[in-house]
Amino acid sequence: MKPRAVIITGPTASGKTRLVHSLYQSGDLIINADSMQVYQYCSIGTAKPHPQEITQFNYRLIDCIAPDKNFSVYDFFQAALELINRHQGRIFIAGGTPLYIRILKQGIFSSADVSRKKYEDLLKQNGADWCIKLLIEKDPEYAAECDLSNSRRVIRALSAMDESGKTFTEMRRSRSAPFVDFLTLILQVDRQLLYDRINKRTEEMFAAGFIDEVKNLISMGITAEHQIMQAIGYRDIVQFLSGNPGGLQKLINTVQTQTRNFAKRQETWFRREPGAVFVNPDNLSAVNSLVYRHYNAS
Repeated sequence: MKPRAVIITGPTASGKTRLVHSLYQSGDLIINADSMQVYQYCSIGTAKPHPQEITQFNYRLIDCIAPDKNFSVYDFFQAALELINRHQGRIFIAGGTPLYIRILKQGIFSSADVSRKKYEDLLKQNGADWCIKLLIEKDPEYAAECDLSNSRRVIRALSAMDESGKTFTEMRRSRSAPFVDFLTLILQVDRQLLYDRINKRTEEMFAAGFIDEVKNLISMGITAEHQIMQAIGYRDIVQFLSGNPGGLQKLINTVQTQTRNFAKRQETWFRREPGAVFVNPDNLSAVNSLVYRHYNAS
């Protein structure tokens, strides 16, 4: 029988952490599915649980990667699947990175290190436009829907095609069935309430030392090129510290706006998630019933 797991996801500030902590029982495992919370030294801006909670609730894949390293979708997929297959109790995957959720449910295409390294070198030598042109030649159908500004995705497709001998489109169509029996719960929160939470949480982040957190990363040699700096607010604070005019309140307003827009994009993505159940995070009894039935189904 396939292992079982429950995915708790939804837009930022929808209450995923609070809900999964409420569901937690001794012996459970929580796998983080937030692509920025994996990084160390960035607890405030990524809204990580408190360090004591990380230990108390048996978290994995959180606060574990140095900020100067990259942690890819493939890295997440491999690590999460290994944890799922190894754990004997209930498993919750909690986080709001849509691609993490989709890849975990549908699978991912591994690419040989030598092939990936080849295209990384070609990217450095010939530039992104050269790689994009090659992808269009090899698989115009995938190129038409791929975010071509994301070099990692372009390289992933090119290296996967090298390994398989098929187009990336063909590979996606021939995906195998999921290896895990997932129950996907997507948190639904009133839009205005969600925006109010985002605004309040952003103000709390700055009050808690968000700017100092970014200063510390800069002192460690972290630059805008590192993956952690893609998290909302980090690059804006770097610009603020560089003398970007407007003042602190303008900075806070900018981060609030970006976070609200991000939440809206998450909602759009999650509406297309196949087989998901939308839940009210405040209705703990109903959510508990869904989780119980999933783990006790024959």
